Amino acid sequence: MRGLVTYWTGIWDPGREAVSGQVEALRRGGRRGIVVSYSRGQGSKLLFKEGVVRLSRRQYPSLRALAMLLEPLGRVTHVVGGLGDWHLLRSLGRRPVLLTVAVPGGIEPSDFVGKVSLFAAESETLRNDLVTIGVPPDRIRIVYPGIDLARFSPSPLPAAGPFRLLFASTPSNVRELQVRGIPLLAELARAVPDVEIVVLWRRWGNEQAAREALERLSPPRNFEIVFRDAADMAAEYRRCHAVACCYAAGFGKSCPNSIVEALACGRPALVTSTVGISGLIGRASAGVVTERTLDELVGGLAELRRRNEELSRNARALAVSQFDVNVFRARYQALYEELAGCCQPSAFSCQLAATVLDDAAARPSPHLTAHAGS
Repeated sequence: MRGLVTYWTGIWDPGREAVSGQVEALRRGGRRGIVVSYSRGQGSKLLFKEGVVRLSRRQYPSLRALAMLLEPLGRVTHVVGGLGDWHLLRSLGRRPVLLTVAVPGGIEPSDFVGKVSLFAAESETLRNDLVTIGVPPDRIRIVYPGIDLARFSPSPLPAAGPFRLLFASTPSNVRELQVRGIPLLAELARAVPDVEIVVLWRRWGNEQAAREALERLSPPRNFEIVFRDAADMAAEYRRCHAVACCYAAGFGKSCPNSIVEALACGRPALVTSTVGISGLIGRASAGVVTERTLDELVGGLAELRRRNEELSRNARALAVSQFDVNVFRARYQALYEELAGCCQPSAFSCQLAATVLDDAAARPSPHLTAHAGS
């Protein structure tokens, strides 16, 4: 059905940013709805070919206007982000709202939660957060993110060289080094010198500031920082024995893409209990879960090395059972259909939605306003 869903999210960079990548995965599954992206970390631009309107934080009046114009084109409003996306929720609500909670946030029970018809939590941790702030359990579904299991497929563990642990969730803002656990991983490398810890650093944000901050950590020689955008992340995972994530409590994507993709490649994860997906990994024995301290990580890494082949098999099995992109799309399709019966768009709205989506590719892509770096 055309025009069933309109999508509302933060920064739009599907090739590198995880949340927008999930929106794009849903659209590739046949729900090519219009996307409105609103974030401080981007300039404003109208992407006709992609069917995307990208706004900077300076364009809040434009967001309100677009919500009035575009939201009625669909039957379901899908907000993908987190509990802190009050700026989107405040502008929306003309159609039933589905909120995907991928990251934690500080929203209070009275702050726009009543606008949301259904919540899709990406982990049990986020589901519990929702219940804690008063969301009725029957309005919450757990929907894990989906990936292409053919693209991210298992391969034999590396046979030569030192044990290689990969961290592939680098920030765009250097101020996030501590909360992402990068200094803790540098200390882990110092404590276990026969292990190689590789930090794959994407080329975004202020690279010079990142280099200076990393240099101040005085990393040991077995802590390798690679500055480049990887064209084939599946190949990066296959060159390592395992992956790591040590996010601080209440920070970051609950199911980091680097962890989910690596599991699918048969690479187990070393994660701290502060990572939203840690409970699922622990129950499936798809890696090792520790507390967020150096001593605990040293012990967890020793266990990971000892059981690497067993955990590798379990990692792939977990990905197949929980993170298949086709299951991901099917679960959201069911939620869309559950909500779609609540509202019928007008004939004019259906026609306008079809026109926007079908004719977009034939038009140029002019800038709305130019706010480079905003």
